[in-house]
Amino acid sequence: MPHTALRILISAVMAIGTLHAAVTLEHPHFGSAVDGPTLTSAGLRGRVVLLDYWGIHCGPCLAAIPHLAALQEGLGRDNFIIIANQCQESDDATARAAWLSHGGGEQISVINQGSFAGAQVSTIPHCFLFDHNGLVIFDGLPSELGTRVEDAVKASPGALVVGHTYAKTARYAARIGAQASNLATTLKALRALKAGTEAVAQEESTFLLDRVQGFANEQSAALASAHDHDALAAAAGLAHMLLLLEGDPLAQPFDALKTAWKTDTAFQGELTAETMLVDLQQRAARLGVGRDGGSPPPKAAVAELSDGLHAVISRYPGSPAAGKALQLAAQWKL
Repeated sequence: MPHTALRILISAVMAIGTLHAAVTLEHPHFGSAVDGPTLTSAGLRGRVVLLDYWGIHCGPCLAAIPHLAALQEGLGRDNFIIIANQCQESDDATARAAWLSHGGGEQISVINQGSFAGAQVSTIPHCFLFDHNGLVIFDGLPSELGTRVEDAVKASPGALVVGHTYAKTARYAARIGAQASNLATTLKALRALKAGTEAVAQEESTFLLDRVQGFANEQSAALASAHDHDALAAAAGLAHMLLLLEGDPLAQPFDALKTAWKTDTAFQGELTAETMLVDLQQRAARLGVGRDGGSPPPKAAVAELSDGLHAVISRYPGSPAAGKALQLAAQWKL
């Protein structure tokens, strides 16, 4: 190959490598929290992350919101997190109302004016997809992702088991990493290996048991926090932990929470109100309420939405759900 052509090829390869190496999730600035689960740097490690840049005045961005919500719901948050970063001029309340009114749901972490080192974004929508090792594997339009997200999640061993190799406990690590079924039998088997005499099995089982114990402690604290400001997330998180740990001693604090929350009338009221809001938001998204352009929705359907929002406001005054309902009523001009 001629020297000139070789230099051009090397320069092109280096330019591509520089672009992808520059974008990172290390030391992120999450801006202000708008909606969904709270983000931490530690919470991103070991997980596939889709970082989506959107704006309240961007038509394609708003049209993509229901698809992002469906993607997050379909793949869950155990090993996959979407960060929806609103990057146009907007206050948090306006950004949140736009997100919810376009079918965003509450499983995605929505932030306002976040910044991530090396993320060069000149137009929106734009997204970066990071694999479970934190490496960028896609940089471009969300519409061109194809099956990359699903493929990355499938290839991920799971946030709880990354950072180790498993010669003796691979099948147990796979079950823990998937977080898809009850782990009581798996944890019992790992404790038996830890008490055994085989050094490698002891070390691997100790690592896995420590990871699960740490995860249970983190989730217990997270549920206690979510109980006060996000009843739906708290209820969903508790159900998930009971699915994983029921029948194991690690389930005890979650069993206690289940018992306590059943008789917590304030929490049950907020859970009912939040469930009503989700239903109203889904109906509004189907009707196109709050969107620019298109045919106006039927007046009777809009009246039902208005009645629903004001029912939440009047029945649960001062609650987080009532505050959300007031924001939606203003956004939808009801």
